Amino acid sequence: MGNTLGQLAQFATTGIALYFAMLACNDIVYLYLRYHDKLPIDREEMQSLVRNCRFTLLLAGIASLYYLLPFFLATGFLICIIMVFQILKINHLLKILERF
Repeated sequence: MGNTLGQLAQFATTGIALYFAMLACNDIVYLYLRYHDKLPIDREEMQSLVRNCRFTLLLAGIASLYYLLPFFLATGFLICIIMVFQILKINHLLKILERF
């Protein structure tokens, strides 16, 4: 059962990663056309491209994690990473609040 769940999770994350990869390709084509027409490129357009590329890489990493590890181990690993990230984020926000 864990193997089937792992394959399903891998398939889902790969599909979502492909969606964001297509969005990133769309942004690249759009930026190239604006560059070719000598139009200004806005900061938001570049941020959109970077955001889509980051989501693609993140989801591809999660898909490879589900490929390499059993489902429950990969899910536990992801939960631990998310918890550490949230703790560090809260710690950073508390440091900012201490300044005031």
